[in-house]
Amino acid sequence: MSVKVAVIGAGRMGVAIGGELARRGAEVAFFDRTDFNRVRAMAALHAYLESHRSEQLLTANDVLSIESRVRVGATLSDALEGATIVVEAIYEDLQAKRALMAEVDADPSLPLDAVITSTSMNFSISAITDGLSRRVSGLRFLHPVMFIDEVEIMNDVARSDGFAEVDRLTKRLNFRPFEGVAGQGRKRLSDAEVQAAWNAQRRLVASSEPGAVPATLTAVGGEMQAQMAAQEAEPCVICMEMVADMAIFLPCGHKDTCFACAKLLEGRSAQATCPTCRVTIEKVLHAGTT
Repeated sequence: MSVKVAVIGAGRMGVAIGGELARRGAEVAFFDRTDFNRVRAMAALHAYLESHRSEQLLTANDVLSIESRVRVGATLSDALEGATIVVEAIYEDLQAKRALMAEVDADPSLPLDAVITSTSMNFSISAITDGLSRRVSGLRFLHPVMFIDEVEIMNDVARSDGFAEVDRLTKRLNFRPFEGVAGQGRKRLSDAEVQAAWNAQRRLVASSEPGAVPATLTAVGGEMQAQMAAQEAEPCVICMEMVADMAIFLPCGHKDTCFACAKLLEGRSAQATCPTCRVTIEKVLHAGTT
């Protein structure tokens, strides 16, 4: 039986967490209150994964496999349906987190034995989950999340009832959990540690045999490629030419500008923004299908 995870908050951190959980075999459902994050969640995830593929950290089949295990819930209840564990990854506002946690705890779609976790760096798990009936725990994914085996489980003296279950579930997904204690600092990986983890991943990718896409992924892959092809058939929003070589912007994931115009736009300013959503462009990639 697979681990089913509801990731609540589909901003940058939530997308990274969901992608890494899916890479490790979990079934992930995103949900976000904001229309922008919810609607763009899959596009942002695809851009994130394509960035890693361009750096030889993932194969094309890896991207397809990860995306096949991720969906976006139409409602909070939809995302929580059947979840084994809930990962709260919204902005750092105590009252917003408490209100969300109370809503999650009361939702009948969430199984009674599910564990509710928070990725908060500023608030204790007891402060966030006071009054909740379900098991809870702190759970922090170390930056930059992808390909990092270590995760921190917060052992809050006031609320640690979900600690053992989160420890078991993360180990099942081949993480290496370690115990963090509120008020005693949090572990940060050095640049050398991150590079070592990424180099190990590159060696795995380099040693993998190219093969056929698993049959179970064919329908998902075909649907996604059809969507991408349909989008690429639209003209570039800058030059208005019908160009096959489209770009993908990171981190927003928009793909409605040709690569030539995208590179010109990127080169004009260190703070160049996506012409569609005005999010600052961090990287431009070719939008080719996986």
